[in-house]
Amino acid sequence: MKKITLLVTLFWFLGICAQNTGYGTTFKKAFVNPSLHNQTVQNNKIAEECDDVITCDNLENGVFINGTSGQKAAIDIPIDAQTVITINQIKVTLSSGPEPAFVHFKFYKSNDSIPTDIYQEITNTTIIASDSIGYEPLHSFVIRNVTLELQDAIVLNGAETTDRFWMSAISDANAWATTDGVSNGAGITGKAIAMGSDNFDWFTLGDIEGLYEIEAECELLGVDDNDVTGIAAVYPNPASNKLNIRLTKGKAIQQTDIFNITGQKIKSFGSESENLDISFLTNGLYFAKIYSSENQTSVVKFVVK
Repeated sequence: MKKITLLVTLFWFLGICAQNTGYGTTFKKAFVNPSLHNQTVQNNKIAEECDDVITCDNLENGVFINGTSGQKAAIDIPIDAQTVITINQIKVTLSSGPEPAFVHFKFYKSNDSIPTDIYQEITNTTIIASDSIGYEPLHSFVIRNVTLELQDAIVLNGAETTDRFWMSAISDANAWATTDGVSNGAGITGKAIAMGSDNFDWFTLGDIEGLYEIEAECELLGVDDNDVTGIAAVYPNPASNKLNIRLTKGKAIQQTDIFNITGQKIKSFGSESENLDISFLTNGLYFAKIYSSENQTSVVKFVVK
C-alpha cells in the first residue's frame, strides 16, 4: 500500500469522465443496420468484426506513460482460448505538447489478471492521423486521437495466454488519456488499466481505463456457421430479454451454452428451451451452442438489441 501511494504521485488524475465502454458499445452501433456488420465464413471458423472502443466525453484524466522510473500503462483485451483476434488498426488517445512522432506497442500475456511475458513487440506502425480533441491546462498538454496504420496485422491467439492479452502504448507522448469508473460487468472490457515500470511490478489502477479504438476481426475456432443440424428455430432474433430454441421433431435439448464474439462462454443453460433469460447480455452478436440428446451439437447466431 505504501508503494502504491508513493507511485500515484507520478500519475496524472483530474476530473471525472463519462464513459462508453467495451464490445457492447461497438456492436450496438453495428447492428443498427445489420448489413453493415460484415461476416466471412472460413474453414470451421467464423470471422466477425470485433472492434473494441473505449471513448470519453471529459478528457481531463490520464496516466503518464514515460518518466524517470520508466513507467508504462496497458489495457486488457479479453480473449477465449478458442479465439484468434486479428487487429488491423489502432487508435489511442494521447496527451503531450508537440505531436507524437511515434507510437509503438507491446502486447503481453496475462497471469492472474496482470501483464506478464511479452507476447509481441510492434514497431512497424505509421501515424496516419493525429486529431486534436482537447487541452489539459495544468501540464499544457494537447489531447489527440492518434491513429496508427500497421504494416502487418497483429494476430492474438487466445490459446497462447490466460483469459486476456494486455496492450501497452510506447510513445514520445507524455500520457495516455483515461476514463473513470469502468464497469466490470458482462460485455465490458474486463480490467482496469494496469501500471508498471522498470522499478516496480504491474498492478491494476482502480476503475480507470485507457481510451482507445481497435479495429479487428475475431475468428471463433471450431464453429461452422452452417452447423445447425436439428435446429428448427431460434427466436426472436434479434432478441432482448428472452430466447427460445426449437429443435426438429423427436429431438431434445440437453444443454445450451452462450458465447460472445470473442469466444468467451457467458452462460450455460440446462435442458430448458423456452424463455431462456438473456436479459443480462449487452447489445451485440452471440452464439448459442446447443447439445441435443442424440449427441449432436449445433451452433446458431443471434443478436441482442
